[in-house]
Amino acid sequence: SAECQTDSISTVLSRGYVELEDRSKRKIADGVTLDEAHLISDLVQSRDCRVTAETGVACGISTLAICLGLERSGRPDFRHFGIDPNQLTTYGGAALQLLRQHGLERHFELLNGPTHLEAPKLLERNVSLDFAFIDGWHTFDYTLLDFFYMDKLLKAGGVLGFYDSYGPAKRKVA
Repeated sequence: SAECQTDSISTVLSRGYVELEDRSKRKIADGVTLDEAHLISDLVQSRDCRVTAETGVACGISTLAICLGLERSGRPDFRHFGIDPNQLTTYGGAALQLLRQHGLERHFELLNGPTHLEAPKLLERNVSLDFAFIDGWHTFDYTLLDFFYMDKLLKAGGVLGFYDSYGPAKRKVA
């Protein structure tokens, strides 16, 4: 249920960390709030999304919210792509572990690199997105690249979201 899924995200956020595979803890320092996660999950579910992507998965709160929304839509074949050059290094695989803990890892594909190198691979595979979420590197040039590629990958009528849209780089891109 939607309530159980929100409770799941709430539990992760309230404890403040993701337990990694080696049992160490990765502190959740940034990322979407519980209300934002709930909004994202509801949007993905209500629009009956099947294929989604995001730039910058970090600790995986938005990743979990998107995958929970996809799962709630009832489609067994949903897919979520995460583009992040730092998931396996800086974040220690936190998003991957969070998805594993919720039984959602089989629906997720990490593209371990920057958008300008990884998104063209999705274009070559003819991936077409219902929803894209931009939360990568927060400079103008990287945000513009994220937008450029996510826009190319979006289906007509697809939804594009920005995190931290109040930042100057994202305001300029928008």
